[in-house]
Amino acid sequence: MKILLRLRTALSALFLLPILWNPEKADAQDSLSSVQQFLKGVSASGISVTTRYQSATISWPGVSFPLSAKQGGYLLVYATSAPGQISSPDGSAPANTVLNGIVVPTTASELPNQPITSAQSTGLTDGTTYYFMIVAYIWDGVNTSSYQYSSAVTICATIPPDQPSNPVVSSAGTQSNYISGSFSAPSVAPDGYVVTFSEQAVASPLTNGTWYQAGQAIGSDTIVQESNATSFNTDSSGHHLSATSVYYIHLFSYVISGCNNMPVYSTAYVSYSTATSPTEVQDSSTVQDSFLEMIDIQPNPVETDAVLKISTMTPDNHVVLTIFTVDGRKIAQRITAVMMGVNRISLFTENLSRGMYILKAQFSNGKIKALPFIKK
Repeated sequence: MKILLRLRTALSALFLLPILWNPEKADAQDSLSSVQQFLKGVSASGISVTTRYQSATISWPGVSFPLSAKQGGYLLVYATSAPGQISSPDGSAPANTVLNGIVVPTTASELPNQPITSAQSTGLTDGTTYYFMIVAYIWDGVNTSSYQYSSAVTICATIPPDQPSNPVVSSAGTQSNYISGSFSAPSVAPDGYVVTFSEQAVASPLTNGTWYQAGQAIGSDTIVQESNATSFNTDSSGHHLSATSVYYIHLFSYVISGCNNMPVYSTAYVSYSTATSPTEVQDSSTVQDSFLEMIDIQPNPVETDAVLKISTMTPDNHVVLTIFTVDGRKIAQRITAVMMGVNRISLFTENLSRGMYILKAQFSNGKIKALPFIKK
């Protein structure tokens, strides 16, 4: 019924509103079928939405404008519920036809030059579901009464949530085979979080619309947990970590999309790296071997210079010291000799930018120790 009403209105306008009718173009090509094609509006199957933090870019296929029309354009409206138009929009300017929602600026063009078929909506709220309505229109460029509209199409999209912040892993939360810690929720609380661990600084991306389970492998990462808790323990994944090794904890947020009740994950994530403790053992000989080489940085975080303490029970030893960024880039390396006992070595960090780094010490007997530190 709505299509028939629109068709009747369009036909009336074509015959009764000569301002929309260009006799030089009114040939067999500008037929009833071309008007019908225009009235169908934008094809929903061809619309794409790219969401980012606080914004969405919408692209759509162009409609077939009648050859007699002088100007054409698109009305794009968004809201947190389905936007709508008044029941009889023809004869009104686009903004005056909107029942609810915010109009995204678009530009009409002189036909046959086609108007732009994409627009960006900004100032959106992260983690929120929005509905976008697209309507094509034609008019003579002068008289408001000449506006005519196609059928409307509405699509749904969810803006990604903010990532968590302030990850904390205390010394008590770092053991030989697991890491535990906590983090803070973003200002707009999501529906839940996904925690992963990896030996790689860069996290494997999560796929929107996919639910993950503890212990599941995603690229180089392993899922620790999927829950609304702001604390974690890698032991819950069913995987035991290796002692004296550096691991990266990656934290994502997610919201349940109002479009399909499936998760939408934060585009960004927060990471924390830490080294597990040496293996806990019982006999004294193994204890001596486990603590044969130890490293420590004081103070940590570092402001300018720090002291690197290297303890070893091996005489005539040397150690290769390498500093890495958290994404694995080597930025400094040197070799230094160490003696049996406790050695204190100046660790010059004045040329380092603020952030987190990993110090790796490789001893001549093959033992490797790693320790994260922060430059303030």
